[in-house]
Amino acid sequence: MPDEARLIPTKCSPPFSVMLPTKGFDMKLRFRTLALMVLMGVSAAGLATTRAQDEPTPSANGYQLLVTQSLGKSIALVDPNAGVVKTLVVGSAPWGITLSSDNHAYISTDSGVAVVDVAAWELVTIVPYQTAVSSGRFGEYRQGGMGITIAPDDSKVYMGVYTGGQTDQLEVLDTATLEFTASVPIGIRPFDVVMSADGQHIISIDHDSYSATVIDTSDLRPNIVLLTPLGN
Repeated sequence: MPDEARLIPTKCSPPFSVMLPTKGFDMKLRFRTLALMVLMGVSAAGLATTRAQDEPTPSANGYQLLVTQSLGKSIALVDPNAGVVKTLVVGSAPWGITLSSDNHAYISTDSGVAVVDVAAWELVTIVPYQTAVSSGRFGEYRQGGMGITIAPDDSKVYMGVYTGGQTDQLEVLDTATLEFTASVPIGIRPFDVVMSADGQHIISIDHDSYSATVIDTSDLRPNIVLLTPLGN
């Protein structure tokens, strides 16, 4: 990978992929945009920037994307100008990606979070979820991890886990020990999970319950905000 290349985590269920810059982008407006996209039923779209980071500025070498390939059980390193550079198998039905500052990628699969050393381009491990899920399926209604984000200091990864029931869970991964340390109830089918720039709040976009769960990172107390009727 070129020294000047920027890795931008994204997820894509063809033919849609959405990039939302965060630099200079009001957090409240970003949240409303995310919620609106989900409630409008953009079920195939992935919301790309799951941590606060600068808008990518292509250099002479350009920037590169990390993309999930659900049917291929893999992620792909993509050069926007040249296409797929290489792929890596990471587990069944990968959905979302978040990237740490030391170039470790965390991918939500149907059975656990896959940890990838991007520089070495190798799978480090897959950490099983605490929440019981049924794995081995594909598509937007498959159970397992969905939205995922990382704390600004890289200490924790947060991912929404879809169970197929009436209550899903936000699970917290300690990146130092690679162990899950907490689980918080959220709404149904957490399509995306985003982190505020100051690291104080996590927002789960809960597609099927028409809600968003706002979680204070200091005590992990959830506050479910209903987003119906539409337009409110």
